[in-house]
Amino acid sequence: MGALEIRVSGRGNDHVVALAGELDIADATRLRDQLVSGAHSTVTVDLADLSFIDAAGLSALVSARRVLTDAGHTLRLRHPRPQVRRVFALVDLAHLLD
Repeated sequence: MGALEIRVSGRGNDHVVALAGELDIADATRLRDQLVSGAHSTVTVDLADLSFIDAAGLSALVSARRVLTDAGHTLRLRHPRPQVRRVFALVDLAHLLD
């Protein structure tokens, strides 16, 4: 798959951000900025088609979650593949996954 693809859909204050490919340092800042830019009440990040994530990608998701939570919004991380779930578990962040 390779490069990160970001697809956004939603209505009103609820948005789904579907990620496909690889989330690494090359795209982490772009993703973080996109997640926090809309200030939607609920942002669900669908990880079903994400094949790889590195430390920069994890940091982007954690940072976006913090910004949104501090603003009274919600960021949900859903449907990770086993290899992505394992990375979250290795750094003790599995509790962030729905």
